[in-house]
Amino acid sequence: MDIAPDVFDCDELGFGVVTLSGPVPPALEQAVRRCAANCPENAISLR
Repeated sequence: MDIAPDVFDCDELGFGVVTLSGPVPPALEQAVRRCAANCPENAISLR
C-alpha cells in the first residue's frame, strides 16, 4: 500500500485490497511488481 497507493489500500478490517479496476497503467506497473515481490503473505499475483 505504501509502494502503490493508487492501486492498493486497506479495508475496514485492515486487510489489503485492490482499489484499481481494470489493467494496471504502464506508469504503475513497476510499483505493482515491487508490491508482488515484497508481499509477506504472497497474496499478490500478477497475470
